[in-house]
Amino acid sequence: DEEAVRVDRLARRAVDPANLGDASVGHGDISAPGFRSGTVDDLSTANYEVVHAGLPREGSPHGNTRPSVAEGGERHPVSKARSHRLRWLAVLVLLALGEIVFRAVFPAPEVRNFNRILFTPLGHLAAGTAGRGGRALLRNVRVTWASDPDGVEFEHTLNLYGFRGPDFEIAKTPERRRVVFIGDSIVEGVGVADAATLPAVYQELAGDGVEVINLGVSASNLFGYLRLARVAVPLLEPDVVIVVLYANDLPVAPYDDGPETAPPQPVARRAWMPRALDAMAGLLTGDTPALFYHRGPFPFFRPVPHPSNPLSGAPEGDAADVDSAVLAAMKAGRFNGHLRDAAHRAERRLREPLGWRTGGGPELLEIRDLVRAHAGRLVVAYAPMHVAVSDHYRSAWNALGRPFEAPTLTTHEFRAQAASVASFAARLKLPFVDFTAAIERVEAEGERLYLAYDSHMNERGYALLARVLEREARGLD
Repeated sequence: DEEAVRVDRLARRAVDPANLGDASVGHGDISAPGFRSGTVDDLSTANYEVVHAGLPREGSPHGNTRPSVAEGGERHPVSKARSHRLRWLAVLVLLALGEIVFRAVFPAPEVRNFNRILFTPLGHLAAGTAGRGGRALLRNVRVTWASDPDGVEFEHTLNLYGFRGPDFEIAKTPERRRVVFIGDSIVEGVGVADAATLPAVYQELAGDGVEVINLGVSASNLFGYLRLARVAVPLLEPDVVIVVLYANDLPVAPYDDGPETAPPQPVARRAWMPRALDAMAGLLTGDTPALFYHRGPFPFFRPVPHPSNPLSGAPEGDAADVDSAVLAAMKAGRFNGHLRDAAHRAERRLREPLGWRTGGGPELLEIRDLVRAHAGRLVVAYAPMHVAVSDHYRSAWNALGRPFEAPTLTTHEFRAQAASVASFAARLKLPFVDFTAAIERVEAEGERLYLAYDSHMNERGYALLARVLEREARGLD
């Protein structure tokens, strides 16, 4: 066809010796640069090849003579290396973006096994927040505490370590003094919002130069405080540790302090591990990972027939001396069922004399030495029961079954606890703060600082304790 004729003409012209400018090149011997050796007759056939002249092969209408990759040609080595680099760069970018997403969705604590659940006797609280098969370390969850007889209900926001309050770094900031609160529900702040707890109000009063960490654990006791201090003090290295004792912490009951009760030593999270693998490893070992939001709320108390409810399985009529409305709230998980017969137990507890062991002397001694070993200072405080500072609350507790026998619990006969702890603190050369007098003054003026049935403090009560402690702390500096 015309294209083939044009190509043949161009090829013949190109191999003409006159055009090549070399007299030694014969008409029948084509060895000029740019051409494959052969004859003119070879070029006149349909299968000739012109290597670098840019001339079209037969069947190629557009003149590209270099074989394509699909036809068996080779990609230029520079372009091939560049393509590999681009592929790897794209993979790295995708991995980095995925890591950013996973770190945002699955926040992780710096220490994997420092968690409130290891220091609480209330295992059912964790079980209620676990995913299927999860061990339910308490991380980024909300817990509801309700007291229908008092008409209150509050959510507790628990951080990555399962304690109440904002997340905190393990390493303290050198410019800020670190204060750690240890105690039971009085420290955790049962009965009020997150911003109204004792540690939260203390933080507000102390200012930005102080970092306050709330390690309160509801239903804990003095041995529980010691177990927590053994881990938290070396880990957090606080400048000040404030242990707040509540009346129901005493007397100290016998306990087993063997290896089986010791909490595990802190294990730092592997910062280099991709968060996706970290979360998967946690799931495989039974740990429920934290999410970027606070899951819940989960109820602190469970209704009958949950095994954590003390009324589950109780025979009919067993709680006949409890007010019917209060009993209904207990069974529904809307009031603390463990307060049944609280009046009788409180009367017996507050009257019992305390010795060095039953008054918490050995535990306070070990906590003191532990805090001092880490260049800190221990402060001990005591908060009384509401029925020990005002008779206003007697009728509410009489409704919980087995009413009081004594006409009042505000006399010296029922003040042995504070006096004993004060003597032990003096023996250990520790600062001691007794809230009793400050609370009595306010209660005598008609201002109520406690929830009548639940017996925890209200916002005004926790604020008073924070002011007293902050004032005492200024005097110690």
